[in-house]
Amino acid sequence: MQKKLEALRNSGTKYGGMHCQVCNDTGFEHFIAEGEIRSRRCGCMDMRMTLLRMEQSGLRDALKRYSFENYQAKEPWQKHCKEKAMAYAADPKGWFFVGGQSGSGKTHLCTAIAGALMLGGHSLVYMPWREDAAKLKTLDRDSRERLELLEKLQNAPYLLIDDFLKAAPDLDGRPRPTPGDINLAFDLISYRYLKELPTIISSELYPWEIANLDQATAGRIAERAGEFSLRIQRDPRRNRRMAQQGK
Repeated sequence: MQKKLEALRNSGTKYGGMHCQVCNDTGFEHFIAEGEIRSRRCGCMDMRMTLLRMEQSGLRDALKRYSFENYQAKEPWQKHCKEKAMAYAADPKGWFFVGGQSGSGKTHLCTAIAGALMLGGHSLVYMPWREDAAKLKTLDRDSRERLELLEKLQNAPYLLIDDFLKAAPDLDGRPRPTPGDINLAFDLISYRYLKELPTIISSELYPWEIANLDQATAGRIAERAGEFSLRIQRDPRRNRRMAQQGK
């Protein structure tokens, strides 16, 4: 039995690209109890699944690029945003929200926060809003797959929502969240608000624009984010992606 136990303990493959001294990368703790080998899920599995999901979504590679060290803060507004993001990462209580100009580095800052939290041992789930919202809306409301995905997002110790309420252009060419988007946003935000679960949000919308869609959702974000609610003015000159194209 001891040999079988040792074999199980040494069967790890660094699943998710990380090393855990507790389970030796097997994802499970194996032990002998009451004369038989038993196993229990290792606490590292939440982090491994997050790393795997980030890798599949492209965010894991972004963690290498989108660090605080790589965030260029030349303008006063950039310095202010970076300082606030670093302050939140150092003491991650409440929520962090940054909205406004596309291409201004909102995802960079939120990803840098996520990286700092994960290095600090916190479990975090990444939610690319458009992809996950679209998936949730296509699933039957009472389906097991939908309930499991929603529960994972609702109860994540830390949740990063990227491009919150970003929608495809309507017939008039303007991006407009659907009633399904708005209802999903309220369900998710309200749940995490009531549970006081830390949440990091990037959005192209300003808080008052979210309020125009649903005041309850906007109010909960504003209350939880407090001083960590950042608004980047819409100005093409603040679109770093476009500025790089012009070089």
